[in-house]
Amino acid sequence: MKKKLPQLVSLLFFFLGLYLLFGLIHKFGYASLKITFQRLGYEVIFVLFFPLTWFWAHTRGWYKILEEIQEHVSFFTLLLIRLAGEAVNTLTPISWMGGDPVRVFMLKNRMPTTLSAASVVLDRTMQSLAILLLLFFSLLVATIQLQLPPAWNMLFPLLTLGMALLIMWVIHRQHRGIFLFLAKGLKRIGVKKPFSEALDEKIGEIDERISQFYRHDRKRFFTVLGYHFSARLMGVFEIYMISHFLAISLSLINSLYLATLTVLVNMVFVFVPGSLGVLEGAYGALFHLLNLEPVAGVALQLVRRLRTVFWIFVGLIVIVLYKHRHPEKEIPLEVL
Repeated sequence: MKKKLPQLVSLLFFFLGLYLLFGLIHKFGYASLKITFQRLGYEVIFVLFFPLTWFWAHTRGWYKILEEIQEHVSFFTLLLIRLAGEAVNTLTPISWMGGDPVRVFMLKNRMPTTLSAASVVLDRTMQSLAILLLLFFSLLVATIQLQLPPAWNMLFPLLTLGMALLIMWVIHRQHRGIFLFLAKGLKRIGVKKPFSEALDEKIGEIDERISQFYRHDRKRFFTVLGYHFSARLMGVFEIYMISHFLAISLSLINSLYLATLTVLVNMVFVFVPGSLGVLEGAYGALFHLLNLEPVAGVALQLVRRLRTVFWIFVGLIVIVLYKHRHPEKEIPLEVL
């Protein structure tokens, strides 16, 4: 029963999101959404394959991390593994905590687990830092462009300082050994049973690999971060591009706000697989604030949802092919 609980929770929130989505479609009317969708035409092919730009950038960053720790895996292999991980991320109510272990597992036959785990942790850290940079950039643009309340002039520097301190703390802790730090913390509160001597040794090796990345080449750190941030900017351009295809009057700056909103909604509603229904509602609400038709916002996100389903399907095909080639290895997908 305990093993089935995550599956039941995932299904519960999936159907909750589905209910919300159909509620929005009913509210705005199927006919209105159909008219907006019909404007897309053959451009849908471009929409489906445009995510390859940010998958390439994210994978390139991961490749550079593995290059630094002296492990060479082909770029195409890493791209396929990333697609598999992202599919699981979207389908589970625990986001990257579902997909990242899959990435580590699929690299097991190519390198030691401690190496693959260290590379995935570093890759996830760089993605998180890129998200913080996107949030900061969006807040900065909003501060300059919008007439915000006077209190914002005090709040914005505080938020900036908070983001900077968070980034510094994460890097400092990873440099000093973040997993040993967490393990010691768990031991202090009485959680000692899972920590064998062999596990402590593996934790120490992972920490050493992570620390090595920060010590050796600072230029590589900024290169990896640059790849991940450029992937986020591709997400901004995708929103702008789709709005153009749908004949929606949306500026690049407003596309930036929508991309930032997407990140925030995914963070807050991480328990809803793919933020199904929630993102559509958030897009409709922001379009209303921007004096645009809310139905256009819902339609735009539904187009993005369509390409998400497409890439989930591709990622699941990668997982099926992997299991076919390695039938003796069971990918940890209990959360699905």
